Amino acid sequence: MADEDQSQTDQSLGTSDGSPPDYESLYKTEQGKVQLLEGDVKKLGADLSSVRGTVKSQRSRDTEFADELSGVREMVKVLARAQEAGNAEGLGKSVDDINEQTAGSVAASRFAARYESMLGDLQEAIQAADGTSVVLDLKTAPELEEARTLWSEGYTNTDLSYADRTDLFAQAISKTHKAVRVKERATAAAPAETKAESKSDDESDTTLDTDAGGGASGGSDTMKSLLAKDYKNMTLTEKTEYTKNLWARAAKDDGVYYPGV
Repeated sequence: MADEDQSQTDQSLGTSDGSPPDYESLYKTEQGKVQLLEGDVKKLGADLSSVRGTVKSQRSRDTEFADELSGVREMVKVLARAQEAGNAEGLGKSVDDINEQTAGSVAASRFAARYESMLGDLQEAIQAADGTSVVLDLKTAPELEEARTLWSEGYTNTDLSYADRTDLFAQAISKTHKAVRVKERATAAAPAETKAESKSDDESDTTLDTDAGGGASGGSDTMKSLLAKDYKNMTLTEKTEYTKNLWARAAKDDGVYYPGV
């Protein structure tokens, strides 16, 4: 019965002659597919970012054009009123005021667009290098306290020029990038011996003695639990051999067969 179950499992994994499946080859094949999909996702992400950048840039230009057009209309109105009244006194000052207001509106629009763009840069800065996860919490991470202070100053201090406020945003983004990279390097440089010791402890706690004269006893729940724990620390080759041994022991204990993959 165990042989029949093994044969059915092997056939479901692509073998027709009853020989054990080449789990390593299967894994590599699937891994290749995953890598291709990840590449497609990254490309789509880059394309999306490019489109967003184009849209933001166009929106900014449209806003600037609208501000400038509004200034021109105001100037035409002033000139028309002066011509109608036949009095050009104070016309120069009115024109200067309109030009100043228009310039201020355009500058404010440019700053708003720049702020939106840099906010996106800040949110991207907390991502891992591969862009798949957040490394530091932008709102609470102690490592980003200085970056938050700089950003808040640039956002709230309207006494500063737009250029100075933008510079504060840039500093905040730079410090965020640095803190995130430092955090990543610290995580990657965790002592190898600690990881090895942890793995060794796990193996000693979960390894099941498959010898007929010893090992764990009990029902199917025990067998399932031990099997799941062991699988976390095994290579594909080890899993294959280990599973074959377990099937025989499981059949002896409670007549239940547990596929290993």
